[in-house]
Amino acid sequence: MWADSSHANLVQPNDGFKTRLLGRPELIAERIRAYESGSA
Repeated sequence: MWADSSHANLVQPNDGFKTRLLGRPELIAERIRAYESGSA
């Protein structure tokens, strides 16, 4: 998800769209856990 993003891409105003970290806190936490486990 983030590993193949350049620094320039990660500091864009729409970071949440690229990383999919938008939504309810529970959904964001779920996506972070999936990323950490390698299933994202």
